[in-house]
Parts: sequence; structure tokens; C-alpha cells
Amino acid sequence: MRSSNQAVSSVINRLLAARSGPIALPTEPATPDIDAVPGQPAPRPLAEPILPPANRRQREELIFRKRRIERERNEALAPYDSAYLSTVLAKERERAAIAQDIANLDGLARFPRLLDEQREQLGKIVGQEAKVRLALRDAKTAAEEDETNLDELKNLFLDCLLRAEVPGISAKDQVVISKTDFYPVIHSGDIGDIRETSFTTLSSGGKKTLFKCCFAVAIHRLAMKLGAPLPNLLIIDSPNISERENRQQFHSFYDMLYELSTNEFKATQIILIDKEFAAPGKGLDVTVMDRHMKPLDTENPPLIPYYRGN
Repeated sequence: MRSSNQAVSSVINRLLAARSGPIALPTEPATPDIDAVPGQPAPRPLAEPILPPANRRQREELIFRKRRIERERNEALAPYDSAYLSTVLAKERERAAIAQDIANLDGLARFPRLLDEQREQLGKIVGQEAKVRLALRDAKTAAEEDETNLDELKNLFLDCLLRAEVPGISAKDQVVISKTDFYPVIHSGDIGDIRETSFTTLSSGGKKTLFKCCFAVAIHRLAMKLGAPLPNLLIIDSPNISERENRQQFHSFYDMLYELSTNEFKATQIILIDKEFAAPGKGLDVTVMDRHMKPLDTENPPLIPYYRGN
């Protein structure tokens, strides 16, 4: 190793003695760098080779010429690059439009399948509807044949009319209720002279109101007996029975409601709104709360103090 270094030194000395200008020194083979990363450029050498001035000028001229040629080439290719770029962009737009059309067609292709599914479901629904209609018709036929509840409603309505002492109604009268509209009609008198009393034939306003109130109470009584879903609240607004003109009817109607509240309507709250008040008779276990309301009266204010009716 020592002799090799001496030989290299002697060669260098001879070259320096023979030439006056700077020369590139030979270098030993590069030793692999243990810190080098595979796949990345190799590390730069510690120093560039030393060139003579003539070679350095020639190198600079070549570099300048190379840059000029590259600039001219780029200028010459610029129009072609713009045209190519425009063509590529146009083709890209066409490709995007075609891709969107394909996606839209794929979405439309699902419609026939969806329509077939909807037709199938519609057929099932139509079949179910036919079954339900048939069952409803059978139930309606059976209900029309069974007049038990309708007969009970007739009896309760006549009972309410008698207990309220509605004029012109007697225990011999017959109540007829149509199955189509459920409007009650009272048949009175003998066979040869039958009189009909209904919502439309009553001329007196007070009697008509009393007639309607008795029918509403009868329906409520029937619902309570059948256990039908019905609010536990009965509101009767202004029966329009004058205590002075029809004292007997006035007290009879109120007595009927008080008596019903002790048995059939025991779980029902009854709200009566009238211009006069009739207290329950003695011996009736009824809890009554009354409130007198009068406009512009601080001791008996109305339910809505700021409201003024016509």
C-alpha cells in the first residue's frame, strides 16, 4: 500500500514538472456511501474537476448554446402545445359528457325493474283491498241483521224523552231509526192517524233543541253500556228551555241528567251551559259546581273577560 502511494506521488510530480497549467487530478475509485438511500440520486462529490481556462470557456459557451437551443425549441413547440392542450381538453369534456350520459342511462335502466316491482305490489294491494271490502260487506250485512244495539238506542232515546217530559211524547210512541242515516223519527197516534216527530218536523226551537239533547244523551248512554271508546265528558250548551215558560220541562231535563250522573254517568263529567240554573233534588249524591258569569261584572266575571259577543 505504501509503495502504491509513492508511485502515485511520483507520477504527479512528473506531470506538474512537465505542464504549467492546471490539470484535473485523477481520483481513486469512490467508496460506496453507507448513508446513501436506495432509489435516490447519489451524493454529489466534494469538489468538481478543475478545468483549464480554455476548457472552462468552451464549457460555458456550450452551456449558453444549449440554453438558447432549448429556449428556441420551447418557443417553437408552444403553439403546438396549446393546440394539443385545447384538443385534449375538448376530448376530456366530451368524455365527461359521455360518462354522464352513460350514468343517466344506467339510472333509467332501473325504471322498468322498479315498475315491475310496483305492479307486483299493486296487485297484492288490490287483492288485499278486495278481501277487506268483502269482509267489510259481510260485517255490514251481519250488523244490519243484528239490530240489538239499534233497538237499545231506540229504547234509551224514548226513555230520555219521557224523563225530560217532552210535550207530545208518550210511552206508547214508537221510535224508528233508519239504518242509512240514523235519524230518529217518533211515530205517535193510532194506525189511521200517525204523526211523525223528527228533527225536521219540529217547529219550536226549544222543543227541537230538547229533542236533540235527549238523542245525544241516549247515544252517550248506549256507548257507556257497550264500553265503546267515548270521552268521559258531556257538554250541553244552552238547551234553551225557559224556567218561566216551561218550568216542568226545565226541571225534568235537569233532573234526568242529575239522576244519570249517579249511576250510568257516574264516571262522566257533565258541563251544562245555560242562562238559568236548576239545583239537584234532595237525596241525590251529586257534586255540583256552579258559576255565574256576567259581562262587566267583577264579582261574576265571564270565562273570557276580554271577549265581547255580538
